Amino acid sequence: MRYKNKFGLFFNSLTQQVVALKEIRLQEEEGAPFTAIREASLLKELKHANIVTLHDIVHTRETLTFVFEFV
Repeated sequence: MRYKNKFGLFFNSLTQQVVALKEIRLQEEEGAPFTAIREASLLKELKHANIVTLHDIVHTRETLTFVFEFV
């Protein structure tokens, strides 16, 4: 079972904020990988200066995209 991840940056001209994106491709027959669900649930709960903040999760048919603060 292999999942390909992509990382990138995005600049929102309305908020003047740069965020980091982590895109996980989903496989039709398996859906969202357990590790991604676990990562999301932990990051939503954890608040610490040394842990990057997870702002949002965008779910589409083919991908699961995590939107992080950019540091």
